[in-house]
Amino acid sequence: RQMCIRDRPGTEQHAIEISDNGVGIPAEKLGEKLARGNEKGISGLGLSIVHGLVRDLEGELTIKSSADRGTSIMVFI
Repeated sequence: RQMCIRDRPGTEQHAIEISDNGVGIPAEKLGEKLARGNEKGISGLGLSIVHGLVRDLEGELTIKSSADRGTSIMVFI
């Protein structure tokens, strides 16, 4: 796991990047996780909560994920 905080070039925003080398999030499940989280229990970053907070702060959330290579989440605020 890794976390990095830096300025976003050309803007007054800051970028927070959180990444891991886990199993990744299948593309077909990503929208579901952003909308309502994991119904089977609490795990991971709580993407639905993060998505709501970033939206409320008028920020931007980007997610890149590959099977068996992990996930990288960028929050711009």
